[in-house]
Amino acid sequence: FGLLHIVKTYYFHFATGMMQQTLPPCNQTWSHSTCCIDKMCDAVSDERISAIEADILMGYENVSDGTTNQNATNKLVPIMAHPPDRESGLSFERFIDLACEANGLKKHLKLDFKEIEAVAPCLDILSNRKILSRGKTIWLNADIIPGPGRNKEDIDVPPNEFLTQCLNIIARERQVSFALSIGFKVDVCSVFGHSQQHVAEMIGLITTHKLHESAGIVLAVNARLLSKNMTVFNKFLESFPNAQLLCWVGSGEPPIANRTISTIQSHFQQHGSIDRVGFDVQTTDFLMALVYDIIILAIGVYRLIKAFVRNHIPVLSFRR
Repeated sequence: FGLLHIVKTYYFHFATGMMQQTLPPCNQTWSHSTCCIDKMCDAVSDERISAIEADILMGYENVSDGTTNQNATNKLVPIMAHPPDRESGLSFERFIDLACEANGLKKHLKLDFKEIEAVAPCLDILSNRKILSRGKTIWLNADIIPGPGRNKEDIDVPPNEFLTQCLNIIARERQVSFALSIGFKVDVCSVFGHSQQHVAEMIGLITTHKLHESAGIVLAVNARLLSKNMTVFNKFLESFPNAQLLCWVGSGEPPIANRTISTIQSHFQQHGSIDRVGFDVQTTDFLMALVYDIIILAIGVYRLIKAFVRNHIPVLSFRR
């Protein structure tokens, strides 16, 4: 859907010690999935771009000689890539180099960790660089709880380990404006939306780590799945007065109907919490969205039937 994507987002920052970080502006122009050098350079130099999002995992860094790519190293390092890719021309270290000028951030950054193995080395790099925020924010993001269509085996970033590592650097590196974004790993084709159990598990996690006692909370929720069952998130917002929802549509996901976004807004308006709900979405008109939704529903029903058959109908064996 192109490099530029103007969205309205709301985030709360973590309080680092006695200092409360300044919130970034609500309206951001995002560069999404910024996982190659050319796109990163374009995003950094484009004055219209205010925030850069990129995926991170462990893999191999490639360097280009103009004609072919060659492995720069035979060891795994944090790279900017989306699964299942394991090679990239942009390492995390190079990504941070490009994002900074004289150790100061040029743009807001959202670091989307796709596996736990990448978290510690990336946080070490951030600590060693002695980065200065200069009014910019680094969001540490991961899908840490299974949502619709997923189970615990699908989680590549264990919640307790992720939160512990992130909270340590937030407390330690006070010159950097960090924020924490947590969410559900989902199948956007799921027939069903979020359940009370999903939200209760997230509430329990937040309570266990006492996040609500020290900082605001950003919970990222897929907008398409949210629209299927919005009421379960009322309790979440009621439980944590400083919490907000960020409704998103993935970069590889079809756009969502404008009227669906209006429905979400109307629900939280009636609940009295619309000022705590932000959006990072691609939208389209009703007819085009209807086509997309029919296709997504068909895929979801197929997967549901396939799972039911696999789990409930025994495989028959015949002997001659």
